[in-house]
Amino acid sequence: MQVIVNAELYKIASNENKKSLPIFYTPAWLDTVIGQLHWLPYVITEESVVKAIFPVCIKKKLGFNAIIMPPLTPYQGLWICDQKDEPHYNTYLAACLQHLPSALVTSISPHHTQTDTSSWIKMGYDISIKNTYTFTSQPYEDIYHNYPASMKRDLRRTNDKLTIQEQTIADDLYEMICHTYTFQKMKTPITKQLINQILENKCLNPKIYSASYQNNIVASIMTISDQSWTYYLLSGRSKEAPHGSIASLIDHAIKSAMTQHHHFDFEGSSIEGIATFFKSFSPQHHQYFHALKYKNKIIKNLLPKTKN
Repeated sequence: MQVIVNAELYKIASNENKKSLPIFYTPAWLDTVIGQLHWLPYVITEESVVKAIFPVCIKKKLGFNAIIMPPLTPYQGLWICDQKDEPHYNTYLAACLQHLPSALVTSISPHHTQTDTSSWIKMGYDISIKNTYTFTSQPYEDIYHNYPASMKRDLRRTNDKLTIQEQTIADDLYEMICHTYTFQKMKTPITKQLINQILENKCLNPKIYSASYQNNIVASIMTISDQSWTYYLLSGRSKEAPHGSIASLIDHAIKSAMTQHHHFDFEGSSIEGIATFFKSFSPQHHQYFHALKYKNKIIKNLLPKTKN
């Protein structure tokens, strides 16, 4: 078994596994949100056959390397290319972790299908639990049928007030995001440039859905898709948006995903209010974990607490 950094092999493995590989592991996503020069394409091979891939994203902290989750990326870590090799997951993972570059802090959230934390713990990582919510591909009518009565009632009331349309530019979405964070007296964490980069990369299948009320855009969301999943990525609303505007847009995105025979991932949230909002759609709940490791106790005390 070999662990190497090889962009060409990584790209080939990504293309060969595009039906199962989550979009957040693909070069198209990583090059877009963090840049080609800021991530390492680790590849695990046996007898010249690629068995697994592991993207590693690097950012400078205090002038040194830090391994981080890229912007808007919920999952990273090791991905097994062939399901029959899943029994070797811990072997491949341990080898990869030993090859990671020296870093002040390493912060990684594996995909929610990977639940075994033993190798991470053996390598000295602290583990915390995260949550996400999904719908598996099914007729949209079945999903709607299982919405709580309060959700159905709110959707009926709100949909009567809104006009939902798909947009091809980022202006309104970014404005809505700014409105949301300004209302919360917080700095907007997303740049318009990043949204545009995602929107311009057609390999990510980006879509922006916006809701108009009284001829004004009052709420917007953004999704991206791979061959199997649609992911809820961003949203924002103005103070003038009727109650339930974001819910109506998400419902619209879920319906679109089911029409394409996709699964739908809300991506979860560490913010209790947002998590409660996601749960109000009655999706499936998945726990996944975040692995965090500081180089030493001094660095742990010096660095701001890493968001996971």
